[in-house]
Amino acid sequence: MKKKDFDCVQMKQDIQNKILRETKGMTPEEIEKYTIRKIESNPILLKVWQKRKRTDPESVSKESLSVK
Repeated sequence: MKKKDFDCVQMKQDIQNKILRETKGMTPEEIEKYTIRKIESNPILLKVWQKRKRTDPESVSKESLSVK
């Protein structure tokens, strides 16, 4: 059997565990702000977020992208 160079499932689990550690003890409002900061710091996610917000404003958070 060929050895995998990349394990997508393991990567997803690692990312989820990191997020859980970083948000442990946060209120829902703090988690929302954390998520927005993460989106703002990623150019690809920010572009998708902005496009979605323009086309379907009801589907995104009430918070503006300027939450710091």
